[in-house]
Amino acid sequence: MSRFLRSHERMDASEVLQLQDEIVAAVANAIEDAWDAAVVNLEIGATDGEVAIDCLALYFTWNRGEWKRKSLDFPYECCGLFTKLRDSGAGPKWSVCMLEIDSSGKYKFDYAYDAPRRLNGVFDDEALLKGYRPQAVPHKSRLRAFLDRFRTCYA
Repeated sequence: MSRFLRSHERMDASEVLQLQDEIVAAVANAIEDAWDAAVVNLEIGATDGEVAIDCLALYFTWNRGEWKRKSLDFPYECCGLFTKLRDSGAGPKWSVCMLEIDSSGKYKFDYAYDAPRRLNGVFDDEALLKGYRPQAVPHKSRLRAFLDRFRTCYA
């Protein structure tokens, strides 16, 4: 499964889903601590036939009503998998992929076609995901979050 696609080859939907599952598993397995959510923001660009990749990978834990953010050593194998994913379809190739994973196994891939920020020397808060927070409070922590809010309101 590690062969790269030729420009005329395309993957069907089930092959793309299998590749996405493979990426998610590799990222999840790279997290050695307890975690509730993870995000990978991968930028990819090609100049004169050379492919450049910049990846920002983070994982989060939900603790006392707030998200704690930690850096993740991005698995090297994922570079090839993301490149293969980018080459899997017809049409224009995306330049930025945002992968969001929660510890229950749910995940979402979003693609953008804008110029990659970090690859173009932009390292502002947005490019570094400084304000990023996972979308949902983890299920196991919802009661804890409710209790934290309740205590705050009635303290």
